[in-house]
Amino acid sequence: MPVSTAIERAPLEQILIETDAPVEYQGKVSEPANLLITLCGISRIKGIEHEETNRITTTNAESFFSI
Repeated sequence: MPVSTAIERAPLEQILIETDAPVEYQGKVSEPANLLITLCGISRIKGIEHEETNRITTTNAESFFSI
């Protein structure tokens, strides 16, 4: 049986996407726009459209930060 990842096991309603940018990663400077790469990766792992991942994680952040 394959080992599952934290993203596979975590409910999407409990995931926040954030950045520590600017930092260097794999020889490139990371920036906040790279959140889209993470969002698309989560969508792929979860097997859902990135618009749905965006909607849910945005709601999560708004709730967490009371905005």
